[in-house]
Amino acid sequence: MKHMNYVVRALMLTVLLVIVGCGANTSSTKTKMEIPKLGISIKIPSGWKLDNSQMCHKGEFNTGMLMEEPLAGNKFADAATGMSKEFGAEIVSEKELKINGYEAIKTHIKLPNGVHSLRVYIHKGDKIVYVGFAVESGKIFKKFKSSLLKSIKTIKIKK
Repeated sequence: MKHMNYVVRALMLTVLLVIVGCGANTSSTKTKMEIPKLGISIKIPSGWKLDNSQMCHKGEFNTGMLMEEPLAGNKFADAATGMSKEFGAEIVSEKELKINGYEAIKTHIKLPNGVHSLRVYIHKGDKIVYVGFAVESGKIFKKFKSSLLKSIKTIKIKK
């Protein structure tokens, strides 16, 4: 059943990327992704472009997202680990954090196709909120890592 949740999530993500036109040109001058109903925002990395209130990109293959999902009775840490290991990903590093008093976990993952992702999972009530930046390769990840970490430090959560 867990595997089915991952498959459904992957299909939903694919549909979302097609609908919003990930990587499309945008004239927006806004510099943050946000989920207003949850009081969560993050400044996008320098040089990245905002696609909509929850997605940004740099180049054709590098994407940032701010998403939420119900925990559906799962423990926060278990849900974060499960999401990190989706699609056969390897967890390169993992660190527990507190953001505005909320429990959070920062992970660096590597997917079998070479994509690297820096994610932060946040426990907000009965939801898991995550910020994820996926970049096309380890080489590009090293290039962007500093700006991605700076962006993560701008996460704001209203109580």
